[in-house]
Parts: sequence; structure tokens; C-alpha cells
Amino acid sequence: MKHAAFNHFSFSGGHCRMFEQGGFEVCDRFLDFLDANGGIEALGYPISRAQEITSEGNGLTYTMQYFEWARLEYHPENRPPRDILLSSLGSYLYKRRYPGAEGAPGQSPISVPGSEFLAETGKHLGGLFLDYWKSHGGLTLQGLPISDQFKEQSLIGSGERIVQYFERAIIGYYPEYGPAFHVFSYPIGRMYMTNSSYGTAPCDLSTTRYGKALPQNVETGHQVEVYAWGFSRPEPVWAIVLLPDGTTRPLKLMSKATSSYVSGSAPVLTYTPEAGSPRGLYIIIIEGQFSFHRSEIAMCVR
Repeated sequence: MKHAAFNHFSFSGGHCRMFEQGGFEVCDRFLDFLDANGGIEALGYPISRAQEITSEGNGLTYTMQYFEWARLEYHPENRPPRDILLSSLGSYLYKRRYPGAEGAPGQSPISVPGSEFLAETGKHLGGLFLDYWKSHGGLTLQGLPISDQFKEQSLIGSGERIVQYFERAIIGYYPEYGPAFHVFSYPIGRMYMTNSSYGTAPCDLSTTRYGKALPQNVETGHQVEVYAWGFSRPEPVWAIVLLPDGTTRPLKLMSKATSSYVSGSAPVLTYTPEAGSPRGLYIIIIEGQFSFHRSEIAMCVR
């Protein structure tokens, strides 16, 4: 295995911040980058420790750390601030899903007033997608568009969705989620990390926060009760389950869940992995639409 030329910079003995919601700390240059680029609102909570990972781009090994919407890489060969880079997870997933030279089929360049043409990749960006891109980090965090808009079988929810892939993001259109969530980026860091084909531990249940699953280990066809807590008041929430293959499914809360998920004294939903579902780590995410408080409950399907 080839390694980058590391210097003596530490990611475990310098200035660090523990994020109780995720159970991991962020240190040194990764913490500097997080604070300078929108914090957890932009990258999400850390969902792994800093660790050596082989780059999909050049085959070298770098110190990296996963966040919900990103993966950070430490490149000691570059001068700050270019020593911290965002992994091109959008590009990696796009090439894996659409390996042909033409990319995804059915792409349609958007031509609404105010749309922009990105000459670097030859793709168009406009409408709600352009508004979201500009307001959520733009080129720095999302990267350049590597596709035009097209429909694909949804990675979040069911049915076909209009999506657009970027170097470091996937943005989808979900009008039924209400105005605040018409367009949003997928939790690409978590999707990529939990995909078992990339060699991550299939059932690390330590990522659970603000909730629990009973039982935590289950076979397909068996029901799991899911509890969530930490919400300050009753509010509308959305819930999804993230599967080991990187896809997601929407979930419905039980009736009267608006009181029980605040106290955590009763299950807020039940979930039964269908026969034939992939085995490994499942993450159930329950997020408040007003507070953005998020419960993440890990379970293992055998």
C-alpha cells in the first residue's frame, strides 16, 4: 500500500472538540476547516474518527474523517489552507452508478432564466438547484456539477426523482417534503461510509445517538421498535432508514408519536427489514423540521 509523505502533524493530541451528538471528536486542521466552512450546519456531525484511508483518486493513503455530508482529507504535501480537501464522493458514486462514458441517461440541461453554464464540466445549473448550490457552500463544499438534471430511482425514498450530481454532493428534488426541503443534498458522507462494499465495519452500533432500537440485532422479516428523544417540543419530523448499500427508504411514525418521541418512553415507529434486504448496518434517522434536532439509531440486520 502506498502512503503519502506524512509529516508529524497530529490529529489526536492538539486542539479538539467533542461532538456528543455524534460521539466523535474533531481535531486540529480538520476542526479549523469545519469552523471556517459553516460548521456542523454545512458538513453535519462527525460520524467517524480520523483514520488512514486509501484515496480512490490516486491510491495513496491519507488521514481522513467522515461527516454526514462530507469526508475531509489531510494533504501534508500542500500548504494551508489547501492541506485540507473534501473528497470527491459525488464523483465516486456517480462513476460507480453510471460507469459508461456517457454517464447517466436522460440528462436534460436546464434553461430557465438565470441558469448558468459551467464551462469546466460542460454542465448547466439553474432554478432551485442553483439557489441551493449557492446557499450551501457552492464550489467550495458542493463542487462543480458533473451531470445535468435527470431522473433516477431515488436513493432517498421511493420512485424516480430529479437529481443532479456534483463533485462532492448529490442534490435531489422532493416537493412533498414542503418548501424548506424541496431541494436538499443527500447525506453523502454517511451513505458512502456505510456502504459495506468500501470495507467499513458492517455493524458498528456505537453511532447511535438520541434513541435506541429494540432489538439492535435482527433478522429480515422481524420487527424492530425504534425510540427517539432529545426533542424540546412536539414538531413535525421526517424519518428515513439508510441501508448498507447506500440507498434509503422513507418511514412513517406511529400515531400519537408527537408526544412519545419527546419523552422517549414509547416507540415512535416500527420497522421490519424485508426478506432479501441487504445485511449489515442500518441507520434510522429522525429529524425535526423546525429544530433540526436529529436522532440516529443504528441496528444490525443479519
